[in-house]
Amino acid sequence: MILTDFLSLLALVSLDTIKGILGIAAVFTVIVGIHELGHFLAARWRGMDVEEFAIGFGKRVLAYTNKRGEVFSVRLVPLGGFVRIKGMEPQSDGSEVLVPGGFYSKGLLSRAVVLGAGPFASILGGLVITLLGLVAFGKPEMAPELRLDSVEAGSAAEEAGLRKGDIVFEVNGKQPDDQGVFRLEVQRSEGAPVNLAVRRGDQTLMVAVRPRLSEEVALVDDNGQPILDENKRPRLGIGYLVGVQIQQVTVFQRVGVVEAARLATVQTWQIIAGTAAVFTKVGELKDNVGGPITIGVFSARAAQTGIASLVLLAAIISISLGLVNLLPIPPLDGGQLLIVGVEAARGGRRLSFAAQNAIALMGLLFVVFLVVAVFSIDINRWVGG
Repeated sequence: MILTDFLSLLALVSLDTIKGILGIAAVFTVIVGIHELGHFLAARWRGMDVEEFAIGFGKRVLAYTNKRGEVFSVRLVPLGGFVRIKGMEPQSDGSEVLVPGGFYSKGLLSRAVVLGAGPFASILGGLVITLLGLVAFGKPEMAPELRLDSVEAGSAAEEAGLRKGDIVFEVNGKQPDDQGVFRLEVQRSEGAPVNLAVRRGDQTLMVAVRPRLSEEVALVDDNGQPILDENKRPRLGIGYLVGVQIQQVTVFQRVGVVEAARLATVQTWQIIAGTAAVFTKVGELKDNVGGPITIGVFSARAAQTGIASLVLLAAIISISLGLVNLLPIPPLDGGQLLIVGVEAARGGRRLSFAAQNAIALMGLLFVVFLVVAVFSIDINRWVGG
C-alpha cells in the first residue's frame, strides 16, 4: 500500500520539476563548494590545520579522512557547506592564540588572507565558469521566437490546440523579437483570432487562437511591455488573454577562446558593478534583492531551459555570493575582515572576549533580520503575488 501510494505520488512529479530540483541542488553545491575551497586552500597555504571540508549540512552521508587528518564530507542537505579550521572559536582566556596550527595563532595577514580567499574564489570561480560556459556552449542571444512554458487547462490556447513546449516564430505575420510583440497583438485583437506560426518538433503548424476577455489581465503599453503600478508590479485591468506563459528562446552562438575570455571578463565586471549599484539604491533594494526562493526559481527555470543556461546562472550567483560575503557584517567574511582591521589598528592586540561576543551577537541579529527581510521579499514576490 505504501509503495503504491509512493508510486502514485511520484507519477505526479513532472520531469521539469525533477530537473528544477536537481538544478537548484547543483547550483548551490557548485557555488558553495568553490567559496569554501578558497578558504580551505588559503588555510593550508598559511599553515593552518583544517579539520573538515563539508558540502551540505546535516548528517554526514559520505566522509573521507586523508593522511593529514582532514575530513572531507558530503552532508544530507546539499544547500551549503563549511570549512572548519582548528582553533577558530575564541576562548574567554584568550587561549585560542596558543593553539598550534590554529586560526588565531597565526598573524593578522594570514587570517585576512584566509577570510578573503572565500569571496575571491567565488568571484574568480564565477569568471572561470562563465569562460568555460562560453567556450563549451557559446554566447547566449535572444532568438525571434517564443517558447510556451505552460498552457492553462480550458484556456483559449488549449482550445486552439497549443501545447507546452511549442515554439512560436510568427504572430500575425510578425517575428516576435520580444514578448511584447505577442502581448500587443493579443490585446489589439479585441477577441479576433490571432494567427500563430508554430514549430512542434519537426512539424510547422498554423494556429488561430481567439483571445478571451478578462478582468485580470496585465496591461501593456504601445510596445507591448507591462505597465507597472507604484509597487513595480504589473497593473491589472480589463483585456484579452489566451492562457499561456511565454519565454523568449535563447540560442547560443559559438565564440573562440579569446573572445570568450573577453566576454567573461566584461560580464564579471558588469555583475560586480551591478551588485554594488544595488546597495547604493536603498529605496529599490526590495525590487532588486532576491533570496533562496528567487535563486531556486531561476535555477529551476534555467535547469528546464538547458545546461548552458544553468551554468551561466551559477556563474552569476557565484560572483554575487563573493561580493555579498564582503559586506562588513559579522559573521560574514567581510565582518571578520573588519575585526582583523580593527585589531591591526590596535597594534595587533586582540579584542576582549566580551567585545568579540557583543560584535558577534549584533552581527548575528542583523543577519537574522536580513534573512527574514529577504525571505519576506521572496514570499511576497513569488507567493503573495
